[in-house]
Amino acid sequence: MTPYISVAAALFVLALVEAGAPAERRLWGTIALLIVLAFGALRFETGFDWAVYAEEFGDIPPITVAIEDGIQEPYLPMETLFIWLNVIVKTFADDVTALFTVVALFGIVSIHEVSGKISRSQCLMWLVYFCLAFLPAQMSSIRAAVAASLVLIGLVLAARQKPIRGLAVIAIACGFHTFSTAFLVLPLLRNRSPSVRWLLAPLLMLGLICLLLGVQVADLLIDLASPFLPGFVSEKLAPFYQGVNAPFSKATFALVAGHFTLLYLLCADRNAKQDPFIVIAIWLTFMVLMAHLFLSGLPAIWNRVMYVSLPWEIACLARLDAFVRLGVAMKRTITLGIGALSLIGLVYFLISPASLPFVPYQSVIEVWLTGDYGDGPWRSWEWYTIYRENYKD
Repeated sequence: MTPYISVAAALFVLALVEAGAPAERRLWGTIALLIVLAFGALRFETGFDWAVYAEEFGDIPPITVAIEDGIQEPYLPMETLFIWLNVIVKTFADDVTALFTVVALFGIVSIHEVSGKISRSQCLMWLVYFCLAFLPAQMSSIRAAVAASLVLIGLVLAARQKPIRGLAVIAIACGFHTFSTAFLVLPLLRNRSPSVRWLLAPLLMLGLICLLLGVQVADLLIDLASPFLPGFVSEKLAPFYQGVNAPFSKATFALVAGHFTLLYLLCADRNAKQDPFIVIAIWLTFMVLMAHLFLSGLPAIWNRVMYVSLPWEIACLARLDAFVRLGVAMKRTITLGIGALSLIGLVYFLISPASLPFVPYQSVIEVWLTGDYGDGPWRSWEWYTIYRENYKD
């Protein structure tokens, strides 16, 4: 657990320093990027996804064989572009570590660059993202991580009034993870802020009622959508149909409260209707809240929305007029509060049973120096066994 807390603590200090730095200073953000990049790119057999993707990678042929003989259908359903990413990496390296390194480099650098286009508070963004989303995204679902980074790039293009390019990039993201289709409409909504009175308030109130009554609408939505969806999409939705719902935990409640607070701040900003970056942030925050409230028992759904929404939301927080006009002391006080809550969220996860594949953290450097490969794959498969027993269809 110490490596995770150490990284979070370093990001916390950098975020506090950055809050008082000149707006044009990006040194602290670059340091934060290097810390997160080293942590993510050098991980070894740590995380939910490692054992599964390592097994699939072993069956993937290099590009010459793939072109001549084709590629056998992987046991784990994977989108075409992600399969071909495996093929390309396999052409140059037989070790699956190379795949995870490539994905980490692309995903982390993309998030950093996107957040930098929104505001200068990259250290705060990394602090919150690392504590709340880095482990389930960058160290658990690398297909979703790649897709989320591409979606973020597409949204930046849209916010810069290049919606066609933005749509094209998000369409590419769909080739890495089908869930990216949920974001295809956002480039078209970049200049249209949702109505609080006629859209946000009614649907969020309905969502709160569903949450309080324990109503889950996943089955209804799948029933309505399935006839209009391609077969492979319906196949991916099948595991969520009539499944066992996860309990609504205190941590999830805190996330929902945080998103509601961010939504209020975003909607109250004087540029909420004119700034495409803030407009998109409002839509993203609304989407993640809808997923939380209506699909509270399916963290696999709202987590994937949060992979995109969280870095954008936090970067936009520092873009708000009210935040920009604050003094250094107040900015650091807000950073201190947000950072403390984020650290609590990280610790909450690390002491839960779900942390089994993550603790202890192992790095490539550690393996090189000691020759100790640890028991990462065993811990990963052990968690999958527990998950299937508790959440089987």
